[in-house]
Amino acid sequence: MSFYPPNQYGAKPPKSGPFGPPLPTATNSPGFVFGAPPSANASAARSVATLAFNGQAKAWAKACGLDIVNVSWEDCARSKNSCYGPCISDMTLVSDNSWMSVLRSPNFADPIMNIPSSQIQVKVGNESRHDGVALSTVSLADYLTNIAKYTELEHSLFEPSKDNQVVVRPTHFAAICLAIGQTHGAFAKLSQHSSMRRDPAYPIRVTWQFYQATSNGVVTQPIIQALANQMTSIQTYATWTGSLVTTTKEVGTHNLHTGVFCDTYVTQNRSELSHSTVVCSGCHVSPIVGILYRCTTCPLVNLCERCELTTGHANFDHPLLKLFRSTK
Repeated sequence: MSFYPPNQYGAKPPKSGPFGPPLPTATNSPGFVFGAPPSANASAARSVATLAFNGQAKAWAKACGLDIVNVSWEDCARSKNSCYGPCISDMTLVSDNSWMSVLRSPNFADPIMNIPSSQIQVKVGNESRHDGVALSTVSLADYLTNIAKYTELEHSLFEPSKDNQVVVRPTHFAAICLAIGQTHGAFAKLSQHSSMRRDPAYPIRVTWQFYQATSNGVVTQPIIQALANQMTSIQTYATWTGSLVTTTKEVGTHNLHTGVFCDTYVTQNRSELSHSTVVCSGCHVSPIVGILYRCTTCPLVNLCERCELTTGHANFDHPLLKLFRSTK
């Protein structure tokens, strides 16, 4: 999948690609090597698996608001501190009989966002049984509408009244470290499920994953920071960000998947949006009140609304994360 150009709530994508500059490699930056010599694939798998237990690597992840875990899950209908729900999906990855380490937000946090399904692009063509079929891209909305064209499913999975926006997990854009494993052949057929129908009671949830290839299990702080920046940059495409894991009891019937544009939210709640510990990198005002703009490439750069509009940052080339939750 890929994204079309970001909306008015984000910023320009980095010039080096849609998700930021190339990642640092193990050969050009110092780091820790975990496990046995990196020449064997099995040793690399063991090295990667141990990242979830390495204090230094986890500290680097924590500094980015993330964690390194080897057991993870998703659920689009969970509640505070839940570990299960009606739509649970096990996201744990296994390679060479080892649970692989995943860089993502902590398991009991569930940050989500809404992104228009028309902006998410799906690569198609590789489902054909014929050789030489050219690859192309279609929007997620088109893919779900015409799912029978690409799979053995018979009925459209697109619900027009609900699926113009889809729920996306911003940090299970997971940066996953995998060793080279065995090939297990073609994907399983859907023939036995061809009559499956969409349950419109639940939103479509998109998981975005980044893969960090490794042959030796090396991890460095620059690699973790770059992966975190990549995951964060996708939020510039969102029309709404929030969380299913709420800290206060919901009053009445409130659909947590029905987003609001953050500008409207800020207008209605400005008095409560005080980022008391943050100093604007432009005018040095503190606290920042209203929207806080944070650079996804330079995480120490924070801008108030006025400076973001007038002076910007890095010639307006770096994508800025738009934060409209109080940091008090």
